[in-house]
Amino acid sequence: MLENYEEGYSRFNTWIKKVLKSDLIEILHKSDFFDKNIHLTCDIPMKNLIIELIIGQYGFPYIANAKHQVSLKYKAKDTWMYSDIFVFDHCRYLYNLIPSIDLFKDFFNENIEDQIKIRACIDLILRNYHCIDRQLFRGRSIECLYNYKIPYSTLSDRININYRDTL
Repeated sequence: MLENYEEGYSRFNTWIKKVLKSDLIEILHKSDFFDKNIHLTCDIPMKNLIIELIIGQYGFPYIANAKHQVSLKYKAKDTWMYSDIFVFDHCRYLYNLIPSIDLFKDFFNENIEDQIKIRACIDLILRNYHCIDRQLFRGRSIECLYNYKIPYSTLSDRININYRDTL
């Protein structure tokens, strides 16, 4: 619900302002990426990136890595059976760059270098996560996703384990 914080003012935003601590609302109002009003990247960074960074720092999310995903299939009598194996990452290298909520506003408005690192981490994480869920870190691309210099991961074809030589 917080992801839509910046996208419009409605009864929903009024409700959010009643529920959130005033400190968090102040952080959201005063924190922005340095390139918010300069069109340097493919996507303009919105507040949802900041909100998802804060949630990720305290929530320890698991993010699937499609590059290391394995898909298997086999035929049991007449029915095809399928299995997927995913590798999950906490992405602590990203969330460890971010300070606690108390220091967030000053950090985010003064450290352009760290903002660049954060945006690069978000972009690379989601190049491996794009085919699984497109809602996480929505509007985060530095460069066009379909640029083949830095490819994005896709889910691999299923390996038929009925034939051992394909492994």
